[in-house]
Amino acid sequence: MSFWVLYAKTVSRPFDVYKSMQENKVGELSFIFYDNYARDTERLTRDFKKVEKIYRNGLQKVNEKDNKKLNSAYQGFTERMKKRLQDIKDQPMPLKINMSFKHSCTLNDSSIQKREREECTNVPLS
Repeated sequence: MSFWVLYAKTVSRPFDVYKSMQENKVGELSFIFYDNYARDTERLTRDFKKVEKIYRNGLQKVNEKDNKKLNSAYQGFTERMKKRLQDIKDQPMPLKINMSFKHSCTLNDSSIQKREREECTNVPLS
């Protein structure tokens, strides 16, 4: 089983290997299969919902000894997710300021006429 996981790490389409392993029930009860499948999915696709599903599926199938190890790996994943969310919350919202134009206003001397009171135009920066 470890051979297949190592093989998945060397091919261009590792998820085909994991899918084939699942279909043929290779490693179905093993911590190594679910942990590597989840970590590769997290690292290569960033499909966090799928990673969650892989861990939960594995926790239902692996034996008691492997369940403890897989649960620990899953807790590591949830901690990474909490950190990602906190990092997103801590980032300042970007300000969208159009710096390609400056605002200039000119006053004409004859402020009696309405159209000559104040003229504001957008002038391209040079």
